[in-house]
Amino acid sequence: GDFRLEAMPEVAGALTRIDHLSNVVRRSEFLTWSLFYKTVLGLEAEAAVEIADPHGAFFSRSFRSANGALRIPLNISDGGETGVTRFIDASGGAGYQQIAMASNDIFASVERARAAGVAFLPIPDNYYDDLEARFDIAADLMARMRDLGVLYDRVKGGEFLHIYTQTFHDRFFFEILQRRNYDLFGAANTPVRLAAQARLQDDLRRLQLALDT
Repeated sequence: GDFRLEAMPEVAGALTRIDHLSNVVRRSEFLTWSLFYKTVLGLEAEAAVEIADPHGAFFSRSFRSANGALRIPLNISDGGETGVTRFIDASGGAGYQQIAMASNDIFASVERARAAGVAFLPIPDNYYDDLEARFDIAADLMARMRDLGVLYDRVKGGEFLHIYTQTFHDRFFFEILQRRNYDLFGAANTPVRLAAQARLQDDLRRLQLALDT
């Protein structure tokens, strides 16, 4: 009863489908969730990776269906003050921290979302200076990404553009993405996202402390 199925709107920037979901679990729950995804949903596990967080590190292992239509990164909390640990603390256990939505025109999607009041994660300007040093990107595309806070990655000619909303109550956030012959998750930008989330969280805590005093 939470959703009502409606026809896909024929407008620029409409979100087309859920691209993937990120599931956060405690380390002690990892094998249970892995077994569930393998046996019930028939997903195949990919190699685990360690991801740097401003407050530590955590591990992530992706599961996907044979045709790639269903993809679920499983992020493992190992204590500390990392983003996944804060999620576990706020939600009281495992759950879905991120919902990634696909778009055929990410810039139109972001502009429509901003007009509707969606607050996106602020990205530092030096991120785009680094992009200019790493990739040959058209000046107009770079300007639009910088203006809207869109992140970028390129692997073997495939391009990935994505953006994150601010986190809701330390619990979950949305990602809007556009794939151009790109099959990964934009892991090169994960430290940037985590640092931006941690910085915003610290700013909110300082503001709350100032209001309380």
